[in-house]
Amino acid sequence: METPDPACRASNSHLLKDEELDPRPPQTGYEVSLIKHVVLYPLAIFPLFTGLLFAYWFPAKWVKLTCHKCHLRDARYVIVKDLDGNERVEVVHRTGAQHWGGGEEEPLLARPRPSPLTYLVHRHLRYVYSEEDEEYLLLGSKEAVATCHAHHDMQHGLLSREHAERLALYGANNIDVPVKSYQVLFIEEILHPFYIFQILSIALWMYEKYFYYAGVIVLMSSSSIIASLIQTRRNMKQLHDMVKQNC
Repeated sequence: METPDPACRASNSHLLKDEELDPRPPQTGYEVSLIKHVVLYPLAIFPLFTGLLFAYWFPAKWVKLTCHKCHLRDARYVIVKDLDGNERVEVVHRTGAQHWGGGEEEPLLARPRPSPLTYLVHRHLRYVYSEEDEEYLLLGSKEAVATCHAHHDMQHGLLSREHAERLALYGANNIDVPVKSYQVLFIEEILHPFYIFQILSIALWMYEKYFYYAGVIVLMSSSSIIASLIQTRRNMKQLHDMVKQNC
C-alpha cells in the first residue's frame, strides 16, 4: 500500500482552525408539523400579520414553534448554533448525487462509500450529512489525502462521470453575487423593526389628528428609505460587476 508523501499532501486543516469556523457546530433537526402549521398560521396572520413579522425577525424561534424535533437524517430544517451563540435556520437539500462519507480522522470524501447527497449551506460553506457520524460535517477536498502520484494521474482531467459528481457535490467554481431588485430591497427595508415602529407611530399620530407631525415622519422616513435603497443597490451592482470582471 502506497504511503502518502507528507510534503505533497494537501490539507484542509486551515478550515478547521479558523476562529470564525466550526467544522462540527451544534445542530438540531426539525421536521414540519402539520398540526402546528394548521393551528399557528391563522394566528400568524391576525392581527396585522404580527405572527409573520415574528417569523421574519426570529426564524429559529418560529421553526421551533411550527416544527418538531427529529433525527438530522430526516430533517427538513436544521438549526445551527454559531460560535457566537446565534441560531441560524438552514434548509436541507437532497439530491440524487453521491458522496463519500468521512469521519474525524479523515476529511469528507476521503473514503469511497457512496450514499445519496444530503447537505446544507451554513455561512456560505457546505456541510454534508455523514451517515457514520450522524451529523453534518464541513465539506473538505477529495484531494486532501491524495499523493503526488495521484495528482500526476489526473493531468489529463477528470472523466465525465467524475466531473458530474463533483459538480453536483461542490457546485460551480464561480462567485455569484446576486443583485436584488428595488422591490425586494424595499420590502426588506420596511420590515425592519425601526420602520415598523415608524408606521405604527404614523398611524397613532393620525388617529390623534396630528396630521402635520405624521406628515413630517412620513417625509423623513421615505427620504431615508429611498436613500438607503439607492446606496444598497449601487453597492450590490458595483460588487457584482467587480467580481464578474475579475473572474
